[in-house]
Amino acid sequence: GLTAEVNRRFSKGLQFTSSWAWSKNLSDAEGSAPGSFSAENGPRLLDRFNRNADYGNVAFTRRHRALTTFLWEVPVGKGRSYLSGAHRAVDAVLGGWQMSGIVLFQTGAFLTPTFTGTDPSGTGASRRASQRPDVISDPIPTQQTSAAWFTRAAFAAPANNIGRYGYASVGSLVGPGTKNFSMGLAKKFRFTEQTGLQFQADFSNVFNHLNLGNPSTNISSSAFGTITGTQTAEGTGPRVIQLGLRLFF
Repeated sequence: GLTAEVNRRFSKGLQFTSSWAWSKNLSDAEGSAPGSFSAENGPRLLDRFNRNADYGNVAFTRRHRALTTFLWEVPVGKGRSYLSGAHRAVDAVLGGWQMSGIVLFQTGAFLTPTFTGTDPSGTGASRRASQRPDVISDPIPTQQTSAAWFTRAAFAAPANNIGRYGYASVGSLVGPGTKNFSMGLAKKFRFTEQTGLQFQADFSNVFNHLNLGNPSTNISSSAFGTITGTQTAEGTGPRVIQLGLRLFF
């Protein structure tokens, strides 16, 4: 992996931290078609005589992840650069605001194609683990959409009892990436030096960007390659606005 990070504190109350991470994480310990974290005793092997067949990209490691956080004390109001001598009523409305935010860009999760219905190895493999199909062409369409993130014709389920397993590798597909901007606004209204109210407004996914969830990866299903949900982690779901008022003393 590789990580680069920049921290900067400007005048007039602005500071930010930006980081970018490039990661390549390969493992043979996630199972034949990882879609969740392995249980304590680990997953079952698809082919116990060829452990390397389950070697591939770890599902939850994103290849690229760029994250920026910032905090800005808006330079307006008492003790700040602009309107520092404003009337108390003006300062109460315009002064003392603080803005914070998080900007996230990352590539998609690694996915593994599977199939059901046949037993090409003739060993009852489907009772042990998920089986992977053959790849016969490029699975990425010219334009990826929620209705066709992958091309079904790019895969084929091997026939019964042919003495081998499918050729598709673990983590050979990539799901939708993530774009998200979330922010918060906060302001303190002081009654005395020690007491007052703090108003806070938090906006998750400010621009309501559609972050698609992962598509179905079972080529035997009519839903293969289609996406029916959205992401929810790290505030990437539909826009949410939350207002709060807190008394401090």
